Amino acid sequence: MARYFAPAYLGINLSLAYLFARKIQLWHRDNLTTKLWKLCFVTILIGGIISSTVSSQAESWWNKRSWDQVMAAKIINKSSQSLLIMNTYVPDVLSITYKINPDVKFQFIKKNQDIPTVPDKFNNIFLLQSSNFPVNKYRQEQQFKIQLLYKGRKQNL
Repeated sequence: MARYFAPAYLGINLSLAYLFARKIQLWHRDNLTTKLWKLCFVTILIGGIISSTVSSQAESWWNKRSWDQVMAAKIINKSSQSLLIMNTYVPDVLSITYKINPDVKFQFIKKNQDIPTVPDKFNNIFLLQSSNFPVNKYRQEQQFKIQLLYKGRKQNL
């Protein structure tokens, strides 16, 4: 989503750079007004650095959109001998696989495909459900008792 705001970000940065350059350049003397503009510039610069540092280290941010995967991974990682069944939609697969413990096994299903049978060796079976996930097929064909563990914006577990 942030990529759509890139022109606006660039425009805001250029506008602020022009504003500070003009205000600091107009008063060559070291008077109070010049010092205030310099202080505002340094404050905004430090605030931007701090904000970038905090957001880069956060698991989820307003422009990262991975909160559903973060919460699902935390729930799945608490259990042992787990199986995660999910669609083969590539962005979802890539965004969750690196957050899940290596001992969790994956089973992928394609759209309009018959659901594969689930082996009995797993203690916990998780369904990462997006909009076109066949939950009712698992309920009917394999007699799963499905319990909602997490309701996300785009995906449920």
